[in-house]
Amino acid sequence: MEILAVLLGLLAGLGGGAGYLADQTARQLLLDQLDRAEVLEVRIQSQPNYRLLNGQADRLLIAGRGLYRAPFPRIELLELETDPVAIDPSFFQGAPLRLTRPLQAAVRVLVREEDLNAALNKPEVLRQFQDIRADLPFGGAGREARRFDLRQPRVEFSDPSRIQLSALLVEKDGGTEQKDSVPLTRAVEVVFNTGIRVEEGRSL
Repeated sequence: MEILAVLLGLLAGLGGGAGYLADQTARQLLLDQLDRAEVLEVRIQSQPNYRLLNGQADRLLIAGRGLYRAPFPRIELLELETDPVAIDPSFFQGAPLRLTRPLQAAVRVLVREEDLNAALNKPEVLRQFQDIRADLPFGGAGREARRFDLRQPRVEFSDPSRIQLSALLVEKDGGTEQKDSVPLTRAVEVVFNTGIRVEEGRSL
């Protein structure tokens, strides 16, 4: 789920009312983006409240637990807080949604290792990692790059700043050998160890 896209959907509900009504409108807009949510609270702070009718708010707060949207992993915890928000009020007359000032937000997201691995092994996700072309040392020098399917991907969090990614690359189309009349599929396990950091406050 792209947080920015969902957040813009929330901003579209700011003109629907004030106070509690705006909070509930924004909450419902976010729920519409999810398959399920165990806990979800949304609060829009604006003084005075009528500024919401012009697409302006002092702060948007979101707190959620157990958020899920297929095929992405379940989000154990989501906390989001923005600086002042302003959208072009012409949106409420049918114009495209547009921010009139840059949006600044702080986000805390907690995803459990088991939830991430469950998502990585779903068929709709694995389909994105089929027919990979790679040149691996299976069959001697001089061979062209071959095609592989990725299977059993797994992520392990070794510490807060490092992760390990592992998977099997299984060769396709001719990637089998005979041993005692039993076909054997050639495969190689790949393991990556990498750090993790936030760049420019925007991406991992």
